[in-house]
Amino acid sequence: MSVKAYKLGETASGLHFGVKATLMIDVIELPPPPLKAGEKGAAVAELQKALIQIQWLPAKGATGAFDPATQAALAQLQAHWKLPRTGDYDDQTRLAIAHMLNGDQPSSSGLLLPTPPPETGGTPPKTPPHPPKTTTRPSNDAPSISALENTPGAQIKPGQEGASVETIKQLLGIAPADETYDPATVDAVIAFQKENGIRLKLGPDGVIDKHTYETLKADANDYVVITDHGDRDDKRTDKFKVYCPDTEAGQAIKAAVLQVDAGWPYSWGGGDTSGATLGSPGTSGAHTKGFDCSGLCLYAVYQGTRGRVTLGHFTGTQVSETKKVSTPAPGDLVFYEGSDPPAHVVMYIGRFNYSAAQKMWIGSKTDQGTRMVAEAPETGQKLHIREMDDGFQWTILTHPDYRG
Repeated sequence: MSVKAYKLGETASGLHFGVKATLMIDVIELPPPPLKAGEKGAAVAELQKALIQIQWLPAKGATGAFDPATQAALAQLQAHWKLPRTGDYDDQTRLAIAHMLNGDQPSSSGLLLPTPPPETGGTPPKTPPHPPKTTTRPSNDAPSISALENTPGAQIKPGQEGASVETIKQLLGIAPADETYDPATVDAVIAFQKENGIRLKLGPDGVIDKHTYETLKADANDYVVITDHGDRDDKRTDKFKVYCPDTEAGQAIKAAVLQVDAGWPYSWGGGDTSGATLGSPGTSGAHTKGFDCSGLCLYAVYQGTRGRVTLGHFTGTQVSETKKVSTPAPGDLVFYEGSDPPAHVVMYIGRFNYSAAQKMWIGSKTDQGTRMVAEAPETGQKLHIREMDDGFQWTILTHPDYRG
C-alpha cells in the first residue's frame, strides 16, 4: 500500500481526493472500483487494508476475499455517509474512504464535496507530508442478549458483531450462524419484521430491538428447520423452515417432516405408530426399514394427536377414516391418482416462500406462497418435500380428527 500526496483538484484515476482549499493531503492509494461480494485478489486486500486503517474492519479482516464482514463494513460506512447502502465498493464509497483517511467526517447532508480551487491563481502553499489520520469507528460490538432484554433502548444494528448476532442467526435458521450482522441477515430480519408487523412505522429497518428479539424467540418454538435428503427438482436449497404450531395438526406436520430430515427410504408396508419399520414380508420393502406413503401419514397423525387418532395402514382405509374437505388446511391428507381407492397419499404441510437471504424455504403463517407436501414417494427414493401442484393430479382432500 503506497502513500501519495495530491493537490486540491488533482485526481487519481479520475477521482478527486482534495477537500481542503489550501492544503496538500496524503491518502492511502485505494483500488479502482467497482468491487463486489465474492471477488478476490490484491485489489480487495488493498480495500480491506484501508478499512482497517480507518478502524472500520478488524485487523484480521485483510483476507483478500470480499467476504460478508467486508460487505457489512462497507454497508455501515455507506450508511454513516448517507450513501445508498449496497455493501459494494463504488466511486462514492471510495471517496468516502478517502475522506476518512484524511480524518474527515460527513457533513449533516452526507459526503463532503471538494472545495473549488482558489480564484487568485498561483500555487496553494504546501504543508509537510504527514501520516494519514484515522478516525475512531463507533463501537462495533453488538449488545448482549441480556442487555437487549433488560436495558431500555438497547438495539442490535446492521454491521455489528457479537455472540448475540450468532443467537439471532440461529433463531432465524441462518447457516453458518457466525457473529457478523451482514446484509443477508439484515434482509432476513426485515422480512421477519414485515411478516410479523414489527417496527412497521419505522421501516422496518432490520434493527433488532427487544420486541423483535422476543418475537423471534417465541416464533422459533413454532418452527423446525430440516434438511430434505430426497430427490429435488429445485436445486436452490434442500433446507426447509417448517411452521409447526402447538396444535395437533402442527405437531403432526412436525412428526412428518422430522422423518424427512432423518432421511428414511421408502419401504412398501413400512411404518407404524412408533416410527419406521421393515416393510411387508414378500414385498420390495421386506428388508428395508422406512415408510410407505400411508405409513408416514398414520405415524404423523398418531404422534400429532398423542395417540388419540390411529389411522389404518392403507390409503383406502385412510380415505374412509377422515373427513373430505374442499380446501386443505396444514396437516390434512391429500390423495392422488383416480383409482378407487386412491393409490397414493401425502400430508399437506402448508405454504412456503423461498428466502434467498436465508437460502431456504420458509413456512408461511398466511395463505400466501407455494403449497408443499411431505411424502414417501416410491421404492428407491427417500422421504421428501415437494410442491403439492407440481404436475401430479390430486383427487381427494381429507381432514383427520384434529383438535385445537
